[in-house]
Amino acid sequence: MDGRWPAAGSVVSLRFPELEPPELVPLSASPEYPVSLLSKGIRGTVVSAAIIDTTGRADPASIRIVTASESAFGTAMERFLKQARWRPGRYHGRPMRVCVVIPMEFSAR
Repeated sequence: MDGRWPAAGSVVSLRFPELEPPELVPLSASPEYPVSLLSKGIRGTVVSAAIIDTTGRADPASIRIVTASESAFGTAMERFLKQARWRPGRYHGRPMRVCVVIPMEFSAR
């Protein structure tokens, strides 16, 4: 195998040249707005990180909430990441485990 290419299933970052990044499968899941914050009209943001594996799921052990304006938003984001489905990242057609950072804004409307 060409030494410039990572082995299938290796963890790579979104900065890896020629990587097709993971894409969230539409309608697979969406973050649930915490009712206690929605009823008060509280808005906020969460930044999370996770490794999307070669099957298109976030590796539960890799999920991290980097920042959350309210802990309930972080909990909702973690739940979402455990349920969501992704099209795995690919490098030259081979599925890769990809570390992604996911910002999310919660806005009561």
